Amino acid sequence: MILWLPGEPRDLTLLPMAARRALDRAGLKLSLSAWQGLDLEARRALAEAGSAAEVDGAEVARLAAGADSIAASEDPCPEAPPVAVRAIVAIDEPTWRALDVVARHALAMYAGRGRAERVAELYERLTSSGVSQSSR
Repeated sequence: MILWLPGEPRDLTLLPMAARRALDRAGLKLSLSAWQGLDLEARRALAEAGSAAEVDGAEVARLAAGADSIAASEDPCPEAPPVAVRAIVAIDEPTWRALDVVARHALAMYAGRGRAERVAELYERLTSSGVSQSSR
């Protein structure tokens, strides 16, 4: 099962945040052309790996053979939002805990990169419909 952020295209032509999380956790990076060079089965498997509570780095490395190495990242704490996220949106701890791993990863990643507009936009999408999780 793949967790999709609101508005993400589901055809796997572009790298979904779930796959991005898998690659980040494994310390790997794929260019868009490298992503699109993977067969559809590998792209789907990477997105599913990033949708899991725990990411199997060895499996991600196998699926993304030839990916560039980067510093592996940790998931944000599931109990409380990072300070950088709280500085951008008024998110409380219960709302943060209700988010799935992909939504928390995306918010923390965008905040860490100074992408305040992306944090605010995603948070609005996640909470506007009363849904506080990515779609399955």
